[in-house]
Amino acid sequence: MEDRKFADIGNTQELQFTSGVFKITDWADFVTSQVIGGFESLDCFKNVGVVAIVGMSSKGALTTASYREEALKVAVSHPNVIGGVSQNKIPEDLLLFTPGVNLADSGDGKGQQYNTPEHVFKTLHTDFIIVGRGIYKSEDPEAAAVTYKNEGWNAYINSLVKKAIQD
Repeated sequence: MEDRKFADIGNTQELQFTSGVFKITDWADFVTSQVIGGFESLDCFKNVGVVAIVGMSSKGALTTASYREEALKVAVSHPNVIGGVSQNKIPEDLLLFTPGVNLADSGDGKGQQYNTPEHVFKTLHTDFIIVGRGIYKSEDPEAAAVTYKNEGWNAYINSLVKKAIQD
């Protein structure tokens, strides 16, 4: 996966994807891309899966409900879009990748808003949690990764049990 967060017009994204020093097209199975460039902006990713960025975890982000609604229209119009990054629910036919998951923090003073694994599995029914600084800024990143894996799994299992009881 290349988490480059492409965000431009289709032609520029295609050049960034196929050319340059990294030649992402040669090795990536899927990429992340903003959908701000519109419907055709994702056409250059025909041979890889795309995780569309339809929302962000920072306070004051311009990815409002109206933006997310339009972004989802772009995302679902492309068969290779496998999911979306968002801290809001998205259509069930897309995988939900929820950013901003952190066990020890509620924010960073720069707009980042964190959620717990319990919240994103129970409330949003996320498919994947995205953890950044909770791992790479910890004193022991390997141990932190294991903690997040276990906490995420437990939150996922608990969300299934609660959902089964409700059904």
